[in-house]
Amino acid sequence: MKVKMLSRNPDNYVRETKLDLQRVPRNYDPTLHPFEVPREYVRALNATKLERVFAKPFLASLDGHRDGVNCLAKHPKSLATVLSGACDGEVRIWNLTKRNCIRTIQAHEGFVRGICTRFCGTSFFTVGDDKTVKQWKMDGPSFGEEEETHSGSCEIIFGIPTDTDV
Repeated sequence: MKVKMLSRNPDNYVRETKLDLQRVPRNYDPTLHPFEVPREYVRALNATKLERVFAKPFLASLDGHRDGVNCLAKHPKSLATVLSGACDGEVRIWNLTKRNCIRTIQAHEGFVRGICTRFCGTSFFTVGDDKTVKQWKMDGPSFGEEEETHSGSCEIIFGIPTDTDV
């Protein structure tokens, strides 16, 4: 008489700690899983594509803002110049080739919501949570001079009615 007996080793299916993943027994019989080979092919192809996507080298980190960066603008004439506006109202002008900050401006109280440059590249505009649009010169002030800005209220631009509009 033949007797078949099942024996199970608890190490194969019981977790050692609560944080361990539950071990699931699998049957690797190819007749039960007819689409396993195409599925593995698709997974391998996707992994290869992701490797290509993430293979680009990390070039640099532009450190300096104390808060998160909310907006960016590029200089129209110089490829190496980028402007960034942060959530603390600070605007920084960066030189990408040297990877350093050229200039720092405390432009607004609150977020810098938008930043753009003039087509000639001599100045740029910022708009902030303080409801002002400000124009700044791209070149900083000379020694002994004060920063010159032109600002105006932007309540009408955003469609926010004020007391005088009603």
